[in-house]
Amino acid sequence: MATDTAHETIRGFLDRLAGRSATPGGGSVAAMAAAHAAALVGMAARFTDDASAPAVADAADRLRERAVSLADDDQAAFTAVTAAYALPKDTAQERERRTAAIRDAMAGASEPPAGVVAVAAELVALAERLLPKVNASLVADLAAAADAAHAAASTGRLNVEANLRGRADHPLRTGMPDVDDVLARAVDLRESVRKGFHA
Repeated sequence: MATDTAHETIRGFLDRLAGRSATPGGGSVAAMAAAHAAALVGMAARFTDDASAPAVADAADRLRERAVSLADDDQAAFTAVTAAYALPKDTAQERERRTAAIRDAMAGASEPPAGVVAVAAELVALAERLLPKVNASLVADLAAAADAAHAAASTGRLNVEANLRGRADHPLRTGMPDVDDVLARAVDLRESVRKGFHA
């Protein structure tokens, strides 16, 4: 069944997440963490009096929409994984067909979290761009955005690696941004904000 996370209540999403179902799962949570990060960056930009702020807000809005879409994509992808595992396996030919279907479905399920990593990388870059000029009352929100983007990137990478275990040369693994760099930059941004509170 197709999902529409953008129009679902928060309680409805959390109830589904807590239920005995494969979807939504960690991939959707990562996507929504990226969406929250984007919303925070957009808010911080809109309270910032700088000529570059509107462009940052627009970019953050675009990334927020992309992240929510990826949450739905992740759920659809794992519905396909479930269907592949349900294929018959009584004969050698059926087992071969099922194995190939599972392999393809797992590769397809890696696309949304890889997209989440890309979104998170862009969000960290936007937060870095905004930090020197952000409205001082919004600096903690910008740090919160960096933390949310950090979670999204870390979980996104984890899901790609889990879905493509044993396939280290797969393009979705080799083509991801440098996640360690994204994570380090997100931490640096948060810590620079925290140091400012103790200056």
